[in-house]
Amino acid sequence: MFQNCKKLKYINFWKLGPNYNTDMSRMFENTDFKSLDLSNLNTTNVRNMERLFNGCKQLKSIKFGVFDT
Repeated sequence: MFQNCKKLKYINFWKLGPNYNTDMSRMFENTDFKSLDLSNLNTTNVRNMERLFNGCKQLKSIKFGVFDT
């Protein structure tokens, strides 16, 4: 979804229902985020998070809500 988006600096995830996505693979791969707030993501139906943060060399903090996969 955001793979290789080097200029993207901020994402605001609003409250999403549990049926929005089943695949989060490579979602943030090779991005330059320093921190991410994923506390509003409902991951109930997510089945694939492969390489979710691969190549995120700048990433220092992640705020999780309930990761239910």
